[in-house]
Amino acid sequence: MEHLQYPIGRFAYTETPTNEEVQKAIEQIKNFPKELSVSLKHCGLEELDKMYRPNSWTAAQVIHHLVDSHINAYVRLKFALLEDDFTAKLYDENAWVKTPENTTINALSSAEFLKHLHFRWTELLGELSPEQWARTFYNPFSKRHLTLQQHTLLYAWHSSHHLTHIQIALKK
Repeated sequence: MEHLQYPIGRFAYTETPTNEEVQKAIEQIKNFPKELSVSLKHCGLEELDKMYRPNSWTAAQVIHHLVDSHINAYVRLKFALLEDDFTAKLYDENAWVKTPENTTINALSSAEFLKHLHFRWTELLGELSPEQWARTFYNPFSKRHLTLQQHTLLYAWHSSHHLTHIQIALKK
C-alpha cells in the first residue's frame, strides 16, 4: 500500500534548498490549481466519491483537505514572517475533513477556492527577501524547525502528492 499512500514518494527534507529548488517549488504551488482543474475537467461529482486506495479519503475529501492544509500553510508562512519563535499549531486532518462545510460544499467549489489561495500565496512568496526566506518556525508534526524555503518545498510536494491521489481515484 506504500505506493498508493505515497505515489510520488515520501517528502525528503533538504537542509539548504537552492534558489532554483525554491523557484521551482513556487512554480509548482502557483500551477497546482490549474493542474487540479485539468484533472477535474471531465469529472462528475459522483466520480469524486472514489478512493485512491482502500480505506482512504475520497477524491472530494482530498480536495477539501487541500484547502484546509494549504490555508494552514499560508497562515504559518505569515506567522513565521511576523513572529519570532513561532510554533505551528497542529490540527487533526481527519476531523477537519469531516467538518460540516466539507460535507455540504461541492468539492469543485473547494478546487476553485484553491485558485485564489494559491494566487495570494505565490504573490507573497515572490516578494520575500533573502532574510525572510531564512526565517524559521517550529513544526511539531515533523518535530523540526523549518526555514520558509523548506516549508515551500514541502507544500510543493504536498500539492503534487495529493494531485496524484486524486488522479488515481478518478482512474478507478
